[in-house]
Amino acid sequence: MIILAVLVTTVYFWMGRNWRLITAFWISSVGAMTTSTLGKSFVARHRPEFAVRMGETDWSFPSGHTTAAMAVYGFIGYAIARELRPSQQKFEVAYWTAVLIIVIGFSRLLLGVHYMTDVLAGFIVGGFWLLVGIAMTTRNQPSQ
Repeated sequence: MIILAVLVTTVYFWMGRNWRLITAFWISSVGAMTTSTLGKSFVARHRPEFAVRMGETDWSFPSGHTTAAMAVYGFIGYAIARELRPSQQKFEVAYWTAVLIIVIGFSRLLLGVHYMTDVLAGFIVGGFWLLVGIAMTTRNQPSQ
């Protein structure tokens, strides 16, 4: 789903000729996944026993799903909200985006494939790259 979301969102930004959003979105997305992959290799933490029995073979820390959800869905939510004018609509987009990200993160716990610290680290890593992407879109922009 993440790959599909990245591709569809990229096409949407491309159709609007919004190169700044495409660049920031890809840096945010690729940066988050690269950091997550490197973190898994560096920390080399084994998954919970249940996940191993279910066939999960890669490392546990940080949660790649949580990292990607925060960076990708967070950026999509930001891109949608920035185009809206009423504050209530911006809040609703931010709220439901946060709900989606939190549900994805905690689903990893409910499925038993990650520890709580894996998910929290995913939120932090993804959040960092989300902020990098947002900063790239607002840099050198006239205030509205």
